[in-house]
Amino acid sequence: MEPLKTVNLYIETDLHGPRRQDGTVMYILEAQTSKGAATRDKTIPIPDTTEHHLTLEALEDALGRINQSCQVEVYLTDCYIADAINSGLMQQWQIRDWQTAKGKPVTDADLWAAIAGHLRKHIVTLHPAEHHGYRTWMQNQLKKNKREIERKG
Repeated sequence: MEPLKTVNLYIETDLHGPRRQDGTVMYILEAQTSKGAATRDKTIPIPDTTEHHLTLEALEDALGRINQSCQVEVYLTDCYIADAINSGLMQQWQIRDWQTAKGKPVTDADLWAAIAGHLRKHIVTLHPAEHHGYRTWMQNQLKKNKREIERKG
């Protein structure tokens, strides 16, 4: 049996913290091909949102682009999202039909459910707050994007 292909996923947002505001998330998918490293990136602007929602949007979108079962290494700065998946909290919500322990609906349950489906297809390792080679470039792109939006607005 052939080993699983490894795909790296890097996620950066221009929001940090729980305050709702206009924000943008960027991700890069990176995989090795016979010609070397290949990357695909996407920038997603979302009005009136939070860091967690941005991260979930990027994670769901990126995992949905991977067509075959892979080993996916995810680098993200949102420790809450990483901890919810790594600690089994997401699975607990799923068992309770996307309700919290207090019986309230989980915020962004549709995104969490979609991510749970993607996680069944892949072996995923989350690396919260780890530095990676694309971080500075991605942060600069997000700042540039924000300046362009402000200039046009």
